[in-house]
Amino acid sequence: MGNILGRRSFVIDLEGTLYVGNSPIEGIRETIECLRKKGYRFRFVTNTTRRSRKSLCEKLHKLGFNLFEGEIFSAPVSAAHYCKKHAEGLNCEARCFLLTTGDTYLDFTSLGISLTEENPRFVVVGDAGEKFTGLRI
Repeated sequence: MGNILGRRSFVIDLEGTLYVGNSPIEGIRETIECLRKKGYRFRFVTNTTRRSRKSLCEKLHKLGFNLFEGEIFSAPVSAAHYCKKHAEGLNCEARCFLLTTGDTYLDFTSLGISLTEENPRFVVVGDAGEKFTGLRI
């Protein structure tokens, strides 16, 4: 593994690294808190497209983790920032057709992105479940 103690930041996946299902990995909460006290910084990543950053943070708090919403990065968060940045570059309203399940829409609306199926500027497809059909696209 080498010497990780010379590093000042960690990027850590959520599912399977901090928790499995609804159970935290043994010892990980204490390890993170110990490293935080020593000045280490963290970013937590996930590829889930069913949960907003807010609901991920709430889940982690319920599991006993002391994390901040801004430390969590997900595919929907990245997509929302992409839409916002490119809409600003095009000098147009960020209008997005969001085809996902769960509450990931919060990651978009929190950035001021309008969600619509009529004349969207962007189309974002995640784990849409039953919403995903050829007719919807």
